[in-house]
Amino acid sequence: LSGATGDYNAALGNSAGAKAKGSAGAVMVGYQAGFHPTGNYNTWMGYKAGYGVLDSGAYQNVGIGQEALADITSGYYNVAVGVYAGTNMTTGHNNIAIGPRALNDATTATNNVAVGSYAATGMTDGQYNVAVGQYALQENTQGDDNVAVGYYALYNLNPTADEGDSVGVGSNAGFSTTTGVRNVFIGRRAGYNNTTASNHVVIGREAGYSNQTGANSVVIGMRAGYYGTGDGNHLIGYLSGFGNATTNNGTYNTALGYEALKVYEDADENVAIGSQALRDNTSGDGNT
Repeated sequence: LSGATGDYNAALGNSAGAKAKGSAGAVMVGYQAGFHPTGNYNTWMGYKAGYGVLDSGAYQNVGIGQEALADITSGYYNVAVGVYAGTNMTTGHNNIAIGPRALNDATTATNNVAVGSYAATGMTDGQYNVAVGQYALQENTQGDDNVAVGYYALYNLNPTADEGDSVGVGSNAGFSTTTGVRNVFIGRRAGYNNTTASNHVVIGREAGYSNQTGANSVVIGMRAGYYGTGDGNHLIGYLSGFGNATTNNGTYNTALGYEALKVYEDADENVAIGSQALRDNTSGDGNT
């Protein structure tokens, strides 16, 4: 606290709070912890935690861990716990980052929660996102309103600014989705290969696994719609609309029941209701 002039501060460690002129009510523990920030009521604990820049006014932040919130300037109401948690954040506010490198690149991001090693580590200015689990939502830079819960959930999601609105719950749920928005993937590897498709509801282990670009579908059940790539299908039931690995671009089908429309390929506008209904139909259209 050699250069500090504020009141009610506590500092422990070589150069802790050394340039924090005028700050009040701050706790700075560790080598150069809280070195620059002049704002009030910050808590910095760890090697260069809250190091900041000259005369930066960040206030009411908590940074615990090596270089947690190290680049903070005017950010406020942030909590970062873990090695390099929120380390590149500058003006971001109202964020919670818990885990090594959680929200690591969140320079101006606001109102996000990231819990887990590398959770949402690539985010820069996104807002209202929740990432829970190792590598969850890692590649999202500026997408908003996404929820990723699980190991690698929505890992590659990176929509354009102000877009998003996707949910991925389960290990690797929606893993490959890049610019697709307004999707719901629930279950282990549900919607795993989806890339740009939007407006999907996919629920069940490996449901909708192979679809990449087909949009506007509802797929519910373990491995339901596994190979399907077409638009506008509604497939509900274990292995319903499972499909064919070679050709499976049928559209606007409805299948409800165990193995209903199971082996369809390019069939369109069918309605199959009941266990194994239209199970072996491959290319026929308009059947009920």
